[in-house]
Amino acid sequence: MNKKKLSYQMNAADYAVRFLNENNLFKLSAPTGSGKTMIIAQTIEEIIKDPSFAMIKKTFIFVAPSTGSLDYQGYEKISSYLDKGWVKGFRTEHIG
Repeated sequence: MNKKKLSYQMNAADYAVRFLNENNLFKLSAPTGSGKTMIIAQTIEEIIKDPSFAMIKKTFIFVAPSTGSLDYQGYEKISSYLDKGWVKGFRTEHIG
């Protein structure tokens, strides 16, 4: 079963990839429940597939500043997206 990716999430991921073709940093800020984690996971998948990034060594750092465990929650979500096949082509590690 594939999770339906919402059009605004796909548009945001596409924009991030285009932006990163010309810049070294991309920051995503959006309200709670808007699908930021899915947008980031989709952006990572698209960058990995994009030939213009092929010769660049890549590391993606997911930061969730808070007093709680949002970084681990993000790690678990992205790991579950990978397990379910909703995104592909990379692995995750939690170092927090």
